[in-house]
Amino acid sequence: MAVVKTSTVYLVIIFIFISVVLLSMLPSYQREGMKTRKTPPLSAEASMKQVKEGTKAMGSDGYRKSITDRIGKLEQTYPDIPDDS
Repeated sequence: MAVVKTSTVYLVIIFIFISVVLLSMLPSYQREGMKTRKTPPLSAEASMKQVKEGTKAMGSDGYRKSITDRIGKLEQTYPDIPDDS
């Protein structure tokens, strides 16, 4: 069995410690707005049905306002995302 120098052991321990510290600093995907999806995305038909039901329930202006509020909340949460326009 090969003899390992103590300096090599110390270097390996320091490397592992630094790696753990850096990995713990990575952003978490559990932040608000980035939660992992538990259900598959809606199909086009289901999405249109949801829009029609929302418009019926809240009225056209109310439904638009709720969507605008959600977009505004996302813009406050992630202000660094550029607009496409």
